[in-house]
Amino acid sequence: MNNKLKINKERTWVYSPTPNVVIKTTVNAVIPEEKLQVAINKAVEVNEILRCSVVFDSNQETYYQVQPDTIYPINEYCDEWEKVALGQAKEPFRPDRGNLIRFFYSYKEGNTELLLIAHHLMGDGTSYAYLIQDIMRILNGKILKNKPIQLFQMEDLPKKSKLTLPMRIMMNGLNKNSIRQEERLPQKSIIIWRNNIIMIPI
Repeated sequence: MNNKLKINKERTWVYSPTPNVVIKTTVNAVIPEEKLQVAINKAVEVNEILRCSVVFDSNQETYYQVQPDTIYPINEYCDEWEKVALGQAKEPFRPDRGNLIRFFYSYKEGNTELLLIAHHLMGDGTSYAYLIQDIMRILNGKILKNKPIQLFQMEDLPKKSKLTLPMRIMMNGLNKNSIRQEERLPQKSIIIWRNNIIMIPI
C-alpha cells in the first residue's frame, strides 16, 4: 500500500471517546506467555492494519501509516476480566501516541484467558474476532497469508440499503439483550454480548 492511507469513514472514531471493543477468549490449555507473545506477533505481521499508526498532517487530516516494527506486549492479570476491562476504560487510547490494542492473559483452573482491549480505529468486533481466530490458528501451527489493509470509500457505498432479514433478527436480539444487561449493571458499566464481545463507554 502507499506509505499513508487517508482515513475517511473511520475518521468518525478518531476523536470519539467511545467505544473500546473487548473480547475475552478462554483456551482449555495452559499456554506459556512466550508462546502467546509469538502468536500475537505473527498475527500482527500478517494483518497490515495492525502494523499501522494513526498520523495527522498540518490540516488535521488523518491517515493510517504502516510502521516497520510494531510490537503489542501482553500483560498478565489476576482479577476477573470484567474488572480489568473496566479499569482499562479509565485509560483511553490516544491514536496519535501509540498502540491501539492491548493484550492481557490469565491462568485459571488449567485454562488460559486471553483478553483483547482495542480502539475501534483498528477494527470492529467482527474484525477482532477474526484476529483472535488468527492467533488460535498460529498457536496450532498454521501458516497464515498476508492480509493487506482495505478501507471502504464513502462513494463506493450504496446510497440506500436495508438490512437482510437475518441481520434484522440478530440486531433486534442484541438490542433486547443490551437492555436486559443495562437494567442489572450500573451506569457507565459494560454491555456484554453473548459472544463476549463488549463495548465499553469511557
